Amino acid sequence: MNSVTFYQGSVKEHISNSEDVLAFLLATIFNMYGPIAYNTHNVPEKGNSLLVKMLKSFGFQDLYTDEGIKLEQVFMKKQL
Repeated sequence: MNSVTFYQGSVKEHISNSEDVLAFLLATIFNMYGPIAYNTHNVPEKGNSLLVKMLKSFGFQDLYTDEGIKLEQVFMKKQL
């Protein structure tokens, strides 16, 4: 195992301690695989605010270009 990539993660809305549950799941993953590369792609903060908050609490950081522009994926749609 060289790396783990997070694409999505959530806890059902009716779970009262959803932050604790998500923190436990993430900690379990980090402890299971040890010191390898962890990254995430295409996890917008909108709709994933708890996951983004938890990942940042575990040390994940936003990435920026050399010019200081935050790297974000953009969804584009063209009406034909």
